[in-house]
Amino acid sequence: MMAVTNTMHGITTRNFLLGLSTDQVFSLDKRYVDPRRPTGKPTAEDVEEGLMQYSPFVPLVPTSMLSVSSQSPTALCEMK
Repeated sequence: MMAVTNTMHGITTRNFLLGLSTDQVFSLDKRYVDPRRPTGKPTAEDVEEGLMQYSPFVPLVPTSMLSVSSQSPTALCEMK
């Protein structure tokens, strides 16, 4: 399952919400999958646009795991 975050005024960064096979929800910053990412050190123009340097790996930051328990809210609703 995948969704994209959205806010009323559109002032925050966009994230992909990924449902993992462990029934957890992971928030991935859209900038990590931007096809325009430079392979070398980003120029001042790249930084101004919010582009970050290309990496073949997606960082799994523990604070980006949005679900606290081992099961997602939808999985908990299905159990009831």
